[in-house]
Amino acid sequence: MSVLRINLHIRSDVSPKLFEALSKLPPRPRAEFLRRIAELGLQFTEGRASTSSCISVPSRAPAAGSDSAQENFGDDITNLLGSTLSLI
Repeated sequence: MSVLRINLHIRSDVSPKLFEALSKLPPRPRAEFLRRIAELGLQFTEGRASTSSCISVPSRAPAAGSDSAQENFGDDITNLLGSTLSLI
């Protein structure tokens, strides 16, 4: 398995909306969010995706201590991704 480690700096004065969105997430979900938007970006540049086919926003995220929290790990990321794409 090959791995890329990326050290990325997001400046609040250069990308204020992205900075605000990312600053609301803990480190692990933030990394997953960045992976997801990078994958979506690749799909869009290759002409394989549209916003309606890529994003499904759940009605509510589970509580942190609930049994379904692990299986719905990306729900908060999906919500944030949906709101970020609406800004583009």
